[in-house]
Amino acid sequence: LESGDLPHLLFYGRAGTGKTTLAKLLVKNIDCDYLYINASDENSVEVVRDKVKNFASTLGFAEMKIIILD
Repeated sequence: LESGDLPHLLFYGRAGTGKTTLAKLLVKNIDCDYLYINASDENSVEVVRDKVKNFASTLGFAEMKIIILD
């Protein structure tokens, strides 16, 4: 984290093991813009796709952008 070089990450496992908590802790501790999407609350792939495209295409405050798709 200190180097600012963050690879693409995929957390997987059973519910309740801390995947979302770890992802949120990561974004709190680095200088980045982030988008959190609870995919189970969204009603279609198109809605998620539009949110991601909009976030990715906007000018942010930080150099890095992170998307958490839960």
